[in-house]
Amino acid sequence: MWNLGIGLTIDSQFVRLKGVVNPATMEQETLRLRFTTFHIQAGYGFFDGQLILGGGLRIFRQRAFQSNRIVSDGDVYTTLGLGAEVGLMFRPHQKRWSLGASLFPTISTGVGTKGNITPDPDGNIVVGDFFLPRSTKIPTTGSVGFSYQFGPRPPNPPWVSAGALAADDLERLKRRKQAAKEREQEEIAAVRARGGPDVEICVQAVEQRYAKKYARIKQSRKETKKVAWDMLRKQYRWGWPRRYYLLTADLWFNGRVDNAVGVESLLFQTVQRSGEKITVSPRLGFETEVVPTRMKIRAGTYLEPTRFAQSSLRVHGTLGVDISLFKWNVFGLWPDDYRWQFTTALDVSRKYVSLSFGIGGWY
Repeated sequence: MWNLGIGLTIDSQFVRLKGVVNPATMEQETLRLRFTTFHIQAGYGFFDGQLILGGGLRIFRQRAFQSNRIVSDGDVYTTLGLGAEVGLMFRPHQKRWSLGASLFPTISTGVGTKGNITPDPDGNIVVGDFFLPRSTKIPTTGSVGFSYQFGPRPPNPPWVSAGALAADDLERLKRRKQAAKEREQEEIAAVRARGGPDVEICVQAVEQRYAKKYARIKQSRKETKKVAWDMLRKQYRWGWPRRYYLLTADLWFNGRVDNAVGVESLLFQTVQRSGEKITVSPRLGFETEVVPTRMKIRAGTYLEPTRFAQSSLRVHGTLGVDISLFKWNVFGLWPDDYRWQFTTALDVSRKYVSLSFGIGGWY
C-alpha cells in the first residue's frame, strides 16, 4: 500500500505605493510589489503511517512594476530564489500524543533590473525618490511541536485501506477469475481438438463469452472496493465518538539576517535593522468539537518576538470556528457523502487584528 502524498501551496503578499515618479515618463504612478512563494511538496508514511517524512522545493519570486493598473506594463525589477523545506511527524498508533518538526532553510536572491532602472553609483536601485531592495533574503525558520488528545475519540488511528477491509471478498473474486481462465483454456483446447473448418470462429466465440465474464468480475471488484471505501468513510466520520480535547504546543524560531531591513522599513523608507538576532516564538493551542458533527472551536495564544531593535514583543490571542454546512459532491467530482464546512479565524494583538474566512471539507 502506498503512503505517498503530494501538494502545492502558494503564498502571496501584495504592496501598493501611490505617487511614485516614473523616471521614464516623469509622471506619478503606483508602484506595486508582489512577493510570491511556491511550495511544491511530497511526503511519505513509514511504519504503516506512524512516521511521516516530507520535503519540498520553495520558489520565491518578487516583482516590482509601475502601473496604475493591476496588470504590469513591464517590470522595474524581478528576483527569483530557490530553497528547500523538510518536516516530520511521529504519531504512534493508539497513543494520545504525537511529535512534529519542520525546517525551512534560508532563501537568498539577487535582483535583475529592467527598462530604464539601473543602480546608482552606490549600488542603490531608486525609482523616483523611492529606494528598492538590492536583494531579498528569507531567514532560516523552523519549529518543533507536541500534541496530546483527551476524550473518547480514538487517538492516532491506523490507516485501513479499502483493499485491506475487503480483502476476503477480493480474494474470492480473484479465485473466480483464475478458475474462469482455467475453464476457458480447457474449452479452447477441446474446440481445437475437435477440429473442423470453423474452429477459429468457435475459439473466438469462447473467448468473447469469457471476456464478458472477466468484465463482470472486474466490475464486481470495483463495486466491492467502493462499498468498503464508503464503509471506512462512515466509520471515520460518523462511527467513532466525536468528542475529543486536543492540546498543542510548539516552538518556532527565526534565524539571523545580516545588514537587513524588513518590509515595514521598505514601505516607510527608513533604515530600521531587522533580524539581527535569533528569535523564538512559543505557541499554545486547544481544539474540541463542541457540537458533535456540527461545530468545532479552537483557541490559542503565542508570543510574537520583535525582529527590530526599537520595538517590543507582542502577545497574540487566537480563536477559530468550523461550522458543518451540507453535503455536495460537486457534480460528481467528490464523494456523495462529502460534507462542506465554513471556517473563520481571528488573531488579535496590540495594534493588530486579522480576520479570515474559508470553505473546506468537514472531517
